[in-house]
Amino acid sequence: MKSKKVSRLNFFFIALFDIKIIRYIGPKDEQLLQLFMPL
Repeated sequence: MKSKKVSRLNFFFIALFDIKIIRYIGPKDEQLLQLFMPL
């Protein structure tokens, strides 16, 4: 249960980090953005 909580926290921080990277890069590199978020 504790490890699950830790992994969830890790995922949250990774998501925040990815969002910061994408915002820093901007929509200039759409290929990279698609690589991060393949929807």
